[in-house]
Amino acid sequence: MIIIHHAAKTRATRLVWLLEELGVPYELAPVEFRSATLRSPAYLALHPLGQVPVLRDGPLVMIESIAIMQYLLERHGQGALEPRLDSAERGPYLQWLHFAEANFARYVGDIVRNRHLKPEALRIPAVVDDARLRLRERLALLDSVLSDREYLLQSGFSAADVAMGYGLMLAKLVNELPAEYPHVSAYLARLEARPSYQKAMG
Repeated sequence: MIIIHHAAKTRATRLVWLLEELGVPYELAPVEFRSATLRSPAYLALHPLGQVPVLRDGPLVMIESIAIMQYLLERHGQGALEPRLDSAERGPYLQWLHFAEANFARYVGDIVRNRHLKPEALRIPAVVDDARLRLRERLALLDSVLSDREYLLQSGFSAADVAMGYGLMLAKLVNELPAEYPHVSAYLARLEARPSYQKAMG
């Protein structure tokens, strides 16, 4: 049985959403999102950095959300939610799948850490300002891409949208999703309307 160590509104949301879209059974192991839990010896034995998510699938333990998504798709997806290896959309799919974390959610994370999570004395306002600028650049890119399509790929919804949807949800949650990107806003509304998204967020 797949087990996801999960805390609400963290990157673990991606995995729950993906598994719901695939119809693959799983169990949640709730994790309190506080230092005493995440830095406990028991949890550090699972995730040496004290973060979520953690995937356990039999003897396998994984800790990186996008890598876990790829693993789940390869092992359990049966070709769903990603283009075939010989598809012209395979490259763009992989690009957006990894862009979602490496080039988007990371900047939302910088803002969250330096506005909310770190002790006030350790927060760095300049990091927030830089991350906000970089986030706006990426939102402008997404808005352009989404101006002629409903999802990141012309062919429709894919796991790349699951990856990106989490970052956009988090940006909206911390008031970093301005209204001047109407195509991004409409895209996120489409994602939020999906039953699997609603279950993952619930």
